[in-house]
Amino acid sequence: MRDSVNQGCSRQPFIYAQKLAYDLGFRLENKDLVVDKVEKVKYTYGVLDADSSDNTIRKRAEKYGNDRFAYYRNIKPKPAINRIYNNLVKQNKKITKNEVEKFYTHLFKEKHQLDGRVKYFDGNYDMSQSIDRLYYGKETIKKHDIIMIKHEILEAQYMKKGMSYQKAHDEANKKYNYKYALDDYKQKIKKGGKRNG
Repeated sequence: MRDSVNQGCSRQPFIYAQKLAYDLGFRLENKDLVVDKVEKVKYTYGVLDADSSDNTIRKRAEKYGNDRFAYYRNIKPKPAINRIYNNLVKQNKKITKNEVEKFYTHLFKEKHQLDGRVKYFDGNYDMSQSIDRLYYGKETIKKHDIIMIKHEILEAQYMKKGMSYQKAHDEANKKYNYKYALDDYKQKIKKGGKRNG
């Protein structure tokens, strides 16, 4: 998926917001809109709950996740890895370039035995949001974004030792549980907490 979001122009946050709004079925007109405000819009519409009981929201979230995963699978990995690493460094996150490469390769470049066949990982809305933060560097990288990286690296290590995906995933969750950290973050936001943690 090549879209105007990914062209790197100075209007990128607004274009990103327009793309997101389009995906969610509404229009944004304010050209001063920044990604932080988009986060507020997303929460207002309940979009960050990919398990929503609203089938329309759930389907849009699923499509968005699949589109974003396809985008990251189809871009050149080296520049993407460098970009993610540089954004982590800018925000003083202690993740090495080698770790970013392992994370990116496991998630987007390697096929795995899943659901009885060898394939790439399916897209995931919440993970796409984390990866977009890492890749674009326009928002504060969240604690659960870092946990996601560490989870995927550990999961990959377990799978290389011969564990099935599900077993490796469950074992990685014991140390780095992305879903738990994400849910904790969402609960804090719903209670009026800050978005930068």
